[in-house]
Amino acid sequence: MFHDPEAFQRPRAFDRLRRKMLAPAPAHPAGASVAPGELIARIDAMLKDRSPER
Repeated sequence: MFHDPEAFQRPRAFDRLRRKMLAPAPAHPAGASVAPGELIARIDAMLKDRSPER
């Protein structure tokens, strides 16, 4: 396993989800409407947009 110095700050479920998203996706029968890279970018943007009030 590769060394990730920030891994201890992230919950494991999010890590698994990110690894799953970064893995090459199987071809969707209906055709994917969004490229995997763009999907990751959108989710990263949404996470950054969340205000740290809570």
